[in-house]
Amino acid sequence: MGNVPRKYGGITSVMVMAFILMITVGGTEVDTQGMYFRDIRRCNFFASQIEQGNRYRNGAYYYAGNRIDGWCVPVMVPSNTLFWD
Repeated sequence: MGNVPRKYGGITSVMVMAFILMITVGGTEVDTQGMYFRDIRRCNFFASQIEQGNRYRNGAYYYAGNRIDGWCVPVMVPSNTLFWD
């Protein structure tokens, strides 16, 4: 995939593919706006670490309180976006 030029208010900005970290706690989505990553592996690392904050018992996650889920979604963002990797 290449960069896609877009116009915003007369200014041309280059769009790039990124991955945004998504999190739910107890089924409720957490606002993660601004948690963009260029590398899917780095995004998945954080998603995995957030999920593993839960206890692990007998080969499966054990949720002492609320279930926590994390995953990454591909999105197109301006190239000047702040990335966390």
